[in-house]
Amino acid sequence: MCSGTDSDECADNVNLCESGNCLNVPGGYRCECDMGFIPTPDGKACEDIDECTFADICVNGRCQNIPGLFRCQCSIGYELDRSGGNCTDINECADPTTCISGLCVNTPGSYICNCPQDFELNPTRVGCVDTRSGDCYLDVRMRGDASESLVCSNEIGVAVSKASCCCSLGQAWGTPCESCPPLNSSEYKTLCPGGEGFRPNPITVILEG
Repeated sequence: MCSGTDSDECADNVNLCESGNCLNVPGGYRCECDMGFIPTPDGKACEDIDECTFADICVNGRCQNIPGLFRCQCSIGYELDRSGGNCTDINECADPTTCISGLCVNTPGSYICNCPQDFELNPTRVGCVDTRSGDCYLDVRMRGDASESLVCSNEIGVAVSKASCCCSLGQAWGTPCESCPPLNSSEYKTLCPGGEGFRPNPITVILEG
């Protein structure tokens, strides 16, 4: 009766089962593969799993397969979630520098900035500004007749924005003139988000003194 000795292929060839562990078995060997890899049909090697072929991988982004893993490259307006496997919407409205002086509405991958009456988006679309121009007055009083209109005098500025006037020394602005909003009122805070003495630049919305 003849008995043979099993050859340990794993010891004879240390290059077997790359990306896995080689296990000697009677008459041969098999591979136990690392995470992200699966054995080939004959069990003699490990091959990469292409996770990008799976459903619900890198939603709202682009999947890039790499050996043993995958990488998500998120679309604009999205960021990786904690799992690293999907992209979630960035809430731009949580940033106080987004949609200054307007109402920010978050949307998938973006946001909408709704400006109040008489305001419009600035060129960089980060905030709302009142771009109208008019004269600025230091003194204002009621006309005292049935018209209830205002009489404005002591002109201190010509063709200036309402913010430039009312956020500084002006008491009335425009043609026909209208009273500047009361200090600390909601209208005043919208027009003068930096408070008294500061006005938003009509191009950048950056506060200027």
